[in-house]
Amino acid sequence: MSGGWYDSGIVDGKNKLVPTVSFRVRKPADVRLRSISLNVHFKRIVDPSKPGLDGEEEADEVFLQTVDFPDGTQTALLPVRAPTGFTGEQPRAEMLQHSQFKDFRARVFAKQSSTKWVELLAFDIPRTVLTK
Repeated sequence: MSGGWYDSGIVDGKNKLVPTVSFRVRKPADVRLRSISLNVHFKRIVDPSKPGLDGEEEADEVFLQTVDFPDGTQTALLPVRAPTGFTGEQPRAEMLQHSQFKDFRARVFAKQSSTKWVELLAFDIPRTVLTK
């Protein structure tokens, strides 16, 4: 898994960065499974000492309804970007150091058909600007 802050261009005259993760899902070769659904939750990491907060605050989510295993054991590389992020007038690299900038965590959930959602992993988005 890898990630960072994707340079989403200029929006309303300001630079925009959105949290992004890229990953593959692998399965054992003997498991019969054609496809799965994925839900990637992007959460702001907050101070857990604040009343009513558990360390994360929901920010966005991206649902991938059908993700296939084309070679039988793993998915294609899946780049997932949150629709919302941060905008600022300063250069993108400086945005990551701004005092108002909040770190994000991506939580990836999977399920097959009508089964229950299972969390596959949690990944803290590094403060790195991505151009691709």
